[in-house]
Amino acid sequence: MEMKIGRVLDALVLPIAKLLEPREHVLPDGGVNLAVGFGIGMRKDGSPSLLSQGVARHCVMLYKAGMAKKILFSGGSEGGGVTEASAMKSVALAMGVRDEDALVEEYSRNTHSNALNVVRMVKGIASQQRDTPACISIATVGQSLHARRCYACLKKVAPKNWAIFRLKATCHYDSFCTQRRLSAEWKFLPWELVWTVLFKILRWT
Repeated sequence: MEMKIGRVLDALVLPIAKLLEPREHVLPDGGVNLAVGFGIGMRKDGSPSLLSQGVARHCVMLYKAGMAKKILFSGGSEGGGVTEASAMKSVALAMGVRDEDALVEEYSRNTHSNALNVVRMVKGIASQQRDTPACISIATVGQSLHARRCYACLKKVAPKNWAIFRLKATCHYDSFCTQRRLSAEWKFLPWELVWTVLFKILRWT
């Protein structure tokens, strides 16, 4: 009964969700230096949620198409277990991505800290490389409704001379995900609306 009600509610909010999904940016012909995949949930068995899997696959698609030289997966763990980042990296490695081209940032607990930690990590890597480009280009990859906030958070904290692009991964919601808000579109929609509005109002830095 609960599952049927959930499907009805998902169907009711689907037009709203489609309307709120951000448009993707067109990447430059040469691609970007880095695709950043934002983790979005885990399962109890330590595997990535369907949402996180979708984000990982989208990053791999960019990598294999030559549109991203490397991938950085960002996302920590709620209970000290497997992190979202490492779980998504496992998906990427299974799809043929080279280990040295799949980086992880495993300490973030929310989208804002994802962005802060990614910028710190990229700056640290760039400082150790002699051939660092003058303008670092990054494609943020987030779940369809989450994609706007992923991009906005990174754009806000990244150096002004970095080129940031927004891409979205189309994912299925996951009834086995540990975070209940990620188990259905009708549950996630109000959550994402609230946090997007708060970001706009507070202009977190």
